[in-house]
Amino acid sequence: MRRITILGTYHELQGSEKRLGNVSDPLYGILLGDLFESEAVNFVFEEASGFGPTTADRFANEILGSGRYLDIDPPILRRKDLNISTPSNQPYMIGNPPDAGFANWQSTEAHESRESFWSQTIQGSVFDSGLMICGIAHMLSFAFRLRAANFEVKAIDYLPRHKLGA
Repeated sequence: MRRITILGTYHELQGSEKRLGNVSDPLYGILLGDLFESEAVNFVFEEASGFGPTTADRFANEILGSGRYLDIDPPILRRKDLNISTPSNQPYMIGNPPDAGFANWQSTEAHESRESFWSQTIQGSVFDSGLMICGIAHMLSFAFRLRAANFEVKAIDYLPRHKLGA
């Protein structure tokens, strides 16, 4: 049975070169290295949405070699062509400026179609032990989806609130 470890985290930690708002966290890199070793990872999938390369992409190329990494989440502009619903969330303002905060309404339809696309892609990939890195909102729902597709699944989250000012 193929195994996959799902790492749910904040997108700001993924080190995506083309994404604004990245937060540098050396512990994230240490965690990736630990997971590569402890889970015997031989393929990395990531929800990077075309914003890479990412820290995991660089690690995979260095440790596993070329062709063992896949940004599994198409950029927003390509999603319609792949029958993936957009948008995935809508901001909800709480309070009034200048003290306003924001929550996000999550589109369950959009997330479901993205996760379905990811699942099909993973099922068609060749690997024994994979690592899937995604936003925390997907960690458990995607773990359940992969379990239903007969993968052995483990899930771990990394949410260093102290790095994000929370």
